[in-house]
Amino acid sequence: METMFIPEAITYTGRELNSRFISSHAGFSADAAVAWIGPCSVPTENLVDNEDRERGETIRAAEMLHLIVQVVETDLLRAVFRQRLLAALVAETLAADYNVHAVRRGDDLFVREGKLTVSIATGSSSMTLIHFGINVDPAGAPVRTADLSALGVDAAAFAERLLAALADEESGARHAAAKVRPVE
Repeated sequence: METMFIPEAITYTGRELNSRFISSHAGFSADAAVAWIGPCSVPTENLVDNEDRERGETIRAAEMLHLIVQVVETDLLRAVFRQRLLAALVAETLAADYNVHAVRRGDDLFVREGKLTVSIATGSSSMTLIHFGINVDPAGAPVRTADLSALGVDAAAFAERLLAALADEESGARHAAAKVRPVE
């Protein structure tokens, strides 16, 4: 899995969750993950989650650490498992490197009942995609939040650690799958 931290701020509107975003911003066409720091402003009509869309919800924050992951496969259930693994990696990295205890509920992370993350997994005709947003400055968020700044976490340094952990996890999983023989 190729990874890249994009240094420029990009506002996440939901439209970035597409099969061309990583290729156009990082030049990667295979399995890849990119991260950047920027605002989040997802209107109802751009939401991928049908339940949230039907409720008329929006997603907003002055600044988030955004990750988009693309995997060239179309199995959405595997993408949801990968999304939950990413949530677990975020929680593990916060605990190990920053002594921050985050609780995972499905694909969301909470710190002291404040919602730290937003996340969605979806598919296109050729790949599955994940957006994972972590609050840095949650100003404007429609829910009670937690954020990296208040936790004393440098978002850019955290992004680099997280991208490395994700690439290591993917590599390790592929190795584990390749080293076994089939059984009857």
